[in-house]
Amino acid sequence: MDRWFLRDTDLARSAVNATARDFYGFTSAMSYARLVLAASLTEPLPVGMSKELPPRHTAMGLVQHYINHVQIVLPILDEASFYPSVDNVYNPDQRKAAPFDHWIVRLVLAIATAAQSQQRGDTHYSDAVGHICAAIGYAEHVLHPGSIGSIQAMLLLVLYAMLDPNHFDSWTLVGAASRAAVDLGMHQEPAKAANTPRAKLELRRRVFYCIYVLDR
Repeated sequence: MDRWFLRDTDLARSAVNATARDFYGFTSAMSYARLVLAASLTEPLPVGMSKELPPRHTAMGLVQHYINHVQIVLPILDEASFYPSVDNVYNPDQRKAAPFDHWIVRLVLAIATAAQSQQRGDTHYSDAVGHICAAIGYAEHVLHPGSIGSIQAMLLLVLYAMLDPNHFDSWTLVGAASRAAVDLGMHQEPAKAANTPRAKLELRRRVFYCIYVLDR
């Protein structure tokens, strides 16, 4: 990874942690992820409701639903890297999958499933909540300040919250994502001297404008 990116990421993480500590008065025992979840939860998630991953062919149907109906409007994810995440999660060797892989796959499944729910408590709704319960176990690893990936992770939670306001407040999450993006400097173009790779620059722009649209 480029040194400039590591340096800027570390500085951004320190700045956000310091701001949150001073404003909210929490110590190292209260992480950024716990703070965001505590602030955005409107109703506790059910205990012991984590859902097992569906068969891969079922999951791919849900992924395609997400791509066709959500990604096309709000391109939060990079499709080229998302499909390898699916491969990692479904790989028999679980060491292949990083927490971020698990998070984005579970959130995509939850969003696609919740979008098909007709009322609270039906099968689709229960399955969606089950995927969220499974994803929350990775929150500490993906919801942290200082990276575009963490903002993508939070925006996926925003999309889910819009479909399940009984458990999450989408406006609180959008606000957290907006502040994290500004602290990371995503509201302005990086200096030319940074030589940001084209693909990373494009993702940075897309994620920022997704925040902008959701905040409207």
